[in-house]
Amino acid sequence: MNLERKLKLLLVAFTGLLIPTVSGLFSYRVHTWQEWVIFHLFFMIAFAVAWLGCEQMPLKLGISLSANDRPYEQVIRLYFYNALFIILISAISLSCWAYISHERIPTMAFVRAVIFFLFLANSGNLIREILLLRQEKKLHSKVVTELDRERMDAELEALRNQLDPHFLFNSLNTLSQLISSEPAKAAVFNHTLAKVYQSYLINKNNDLVSLREEIELLENYLYLLDIRFPDCVQVHYNHNRQLEHLLFLPPGALQCLAENAIKHNQLSKEQPIHIRIDLTDKYIEVSNTLHKKQETLPSYGTGLRNLNSRYLLLSGQKIITNQRDGLFLVSLPLIKTPA
Repeated sequence: MNLERKLKLLLVAFTGLLIPTVSGLFSYRVHTWQEWVIFHLFFMIAFAVAWLGCEQMPLKLGISLSANDRPYEQVIRLYFYNALFIILISAISLSCWAYISHERIPTMAFVRAVIFFLFLANSGNLIREILLLRQEKKLHSKVVTELDRERMDAELEALRNQLDPHFLFNSLNTLSQLISSEPAKAAVFNHTLAKVYQSYLINKNNDLVSLREEIELLENYLYLLDIRFPDCVQVHYNHNRQLEHLLFLPPGALQCLAENAIKHNQLSKEQPIHIRIDLTDKYIEVSNTLHKKQETLPSYGTGLRNLNSRYLLLSGQKIITNQRDGLFLVSLPLIKTPA
């Protein structure tokens, strides 16, 4: 027998003793103990009928106490219908007892008994329904949270997998040329390319990596680029390098910004692209000088859009982009603890 059923039986028994005594229906001075037992058993049964009727009321009337279906309006409706039912049951029970026992029940005792029936049966059932409703809301909230997390994981996985295929193609093409012309440099290039893709594989299932790991990936990526376009991109760090292991960002975030700068600007030794990384109280700021290409392929902003989506999913914050004084600036919100 579960706890709810035990409590229900105790409440029914207690009420069968309480209502006749408190309402003044029964006097111990003028009744025998046999009458006392029968009298209280009768009211236990009457109260049990009232209680069970209230339990069945939502089903019979089609009242839904779902957490998604205006629950508190439905509770008020249920209270009203339960009250009508309890008044009817208690009036019939008292009338039957008066008829069976041939006793005259005083009007005030009759009214008090009906009120006690109403209060105890209705309130007990409503407390039960409200507690069940709260449990349902907690369960619903837990399910929604789990579904949101699964959706977020799926979206992050899709965003992680959107790597630029041109980078691999160009890198392999460069490696092919180096093998025949500069075998020693080809070996270093191949090792660095392997480290870049090793980083992709290691962090594939990670939501966040440290700033130090990201800068290491960026430097390896820019080394590969420097073989193709010597001295065309320069990186400047203007932050405390000791803090890099305490700050986190999505994998490939800095590389994404470097790719974005290279894609939209001319590469030349005379006017190299300067990429600068700064730290503020709230952001990692990555800026690059602007030497825009005269003719470019259509840009859909996929890289920045994906990066922004990842930040929204991980931290609820957006990246900030700005263009001023010949610079394109991207502010990445600081994340000081890994997810």
